[in-house]
Amino acid sequence: MWWLLLALAALVVADRLLLRAEARGWVYYRRHRATSTQVGSAAFGPVFDLIQPTRQVIVEERDRQELMREQAGQDEE
Repeated sequence: MWWLLLALAALVVADRLLLRAEARGWVYYRRHRATSTQVGSAAFGPVFDLIQPTRQVIVEERDRQELMREQAGQDEE
């Protein structure tokens, strides 16, 4: 009989942990369901990052080129 209470307590603890993880956005559990768009984005997001550069990469490259132009202009003076 004690093992039944222990199993029930373990289920309650697991439920609370999953609800807390869901509130933080880590998993979809009981209250929120993932839409097909969210599932697709999660599945193919890393693939798209490999195929096309992200905005952050583009901004970093633009800043790097601007800095190189500024340094080249200072060297000429």
